[in-house]
Amino acid sequence: MFHHFPHKQHLQLGVLENATRELAREVIHPAFQYPLGLPRLDRLVAGWIAWDGSRCYSGGCLFVATASEFDDRPGPVRDHLVRLYLLWQHLVDSLVRAAVAGGSLRPDTDRPQFLHDLHGIMLAYHHAARLLQDPDAERRALIAYCGLVERAGGEGSGCLAELPPTMTHACLRPRPRRAYRMSMAAPAYFTADMVRALPEDGNRYEVVYGELLVTPSPRLLHQRILTRLMAALGPYLEANPVGEVLHSPADISWDEDTLVQPDLFVVDRIHAQAQEWAEIRSLLLVIEVLSPSTARHDRFTKRRRYQEAGVPCYWIVDADARQVEVWTPGDLFPRIEPSQLLWHPAGALHPFQLDLGGIFPLD
Repeated sequence: MFHHFPHKQHLQLGVLENATRELAREVIHPAFQYPLGLPRLDRLVAGWIAWDGSRCYSGGCLFVATASEFDDRPGPVRDHLVRLYLLWQHLVDSLVRAAVAGGSLRPDTDRPQFLHDLHGIMLAYHHAARLLQDPDAERRALIAYCGLVERAGGEGSGCLAELPPTMTHACLRPRPRRAYRMSMAAPAYFTADMVRALPEDGNRYEVVYGELLVTPSPRLLHQRILTRLMAALGPYLEANPVGEVLHSPADISWDEDTLVQPDLFVVDRIHAQAQEWAEIRSLLLVIEVLSPSTARHDRFTKRRRYQEAGVPCYWIVDADARQVEVWTPGDLFPRIEPSQLLWHPAGALHPFQLDLGGIFPLD
């Protein structure tokens, strides 16, 4: 299998990406069917406990197991785990905020401490269930969670009495009979319109599948490579007028929870006549130049979205490795090009050829 990946780390990141999709499908999406605030947090916590305890998943929660191995090993895998952990914490914090705003938790709830204690409960459950094989681990974890909520002022007095002898993911506290004021909660799910409304602060904001992606100003090397790529593509498209090459900032959106700003992209000849970003729906080529802060988004989150949108060709330019990863919509793995790029869009008389030595800086 390793020959499909340029590095072993790409395989490890791919496994984490697959686990992220599983977590979203089995835990996060079901929780979002419940009212915002404490009911949704209840379902999220109980769903994660059931997911970690399921015998369908060897070793339980992959993120907890992997963190134990990579917590003191610097590198892309550890960086990716940190980002996933922070995203999870942001999600949980948004639900705690909503519970406070809706009156289910006290206004003075110490949210950072609540998140810390909840994380401790989850780790304790993982080790009790997996390492110690404690048959009572699930019950104890939910009792600890109910106690945490009660100490923050939540209506949890009835939850312990209703826990059945055999715990399942449906073991939830009765929903509080209080109104929830959604407007005061921090969003855990972003839309394209929400991103457009964000103030200009020097960062690039994008959203894919409702996940907010924030990118700081790029490195100088990043900009130099983009300049060289654009200088090469421009004359080619003038001689083969199948489209127009453009660059960010941009506003490419295929649905309400997606807004991307590719580093470089080629729109087809018809959409090249557009006057508004909303009119651009078809891209012939997308190019992203990796930076330390964008590698995970470019290789996984945005790559999947470009494939779903049917972008015929997607280049991920890795300046550090001096190579380009080439993706097409049906690819499970990229084709690695270490020396030359070849692109022949439909309708062009001649293919575009580029020696990569001309875009990467000399050693």
